[in-house]
Amino acid sequence: MEKVSLGDIPVQKAEVGPNFLYTFNGLGDWNFLKMNVSIEDMEARIQINAGRPHVYYSKQYAAITILDQENKEKYHESFIGTATYAAKLDKVKLAIGDLIQVEHEEPQHRLIIQNQMNHLYLENNKTVTYRVTSNGLVVVK
Repeated sequence: MEKVSLGDIPVQKAEVGPNFLYTFNGLGDWNFLKMNVSIEDMEARIQINAGRPHVYYSKQYAAITILDQENKEKYHESFIGTATYAAKLDKVKLAIGDLIQVEHEEPQHRLIIQNQMNHLYLENNKTVTYRVTSNGLVVVK
């Protein structure tokens, strides 16, 4: 058996993969929204669950915005914590270079962005933006 150095072992990256799941939780860690971003299908599927995201937030609690390469809005949905939402599924066609921006008032505890292939977690903040690439997502600083 040949000896392999650590530098030769491929390192898995959270940003590289065919599918990413954004999970938005609210009061009591109740899941009010999931967004599945498929690089394979070039589609974002946004599943909104019926109910109120977080009754202690009377202003915007979370939001999703998808922009094309020219910064034209393809999709936007804002969630007021105390508002009641009906269940619905939205589908948005994606293209290489599109920007996916998400906002969440409690990102460290209730926003999860996960690569579904290797189960690694992507960076999150109150506002975080990722660019769609042919290999996955790249954070935009």
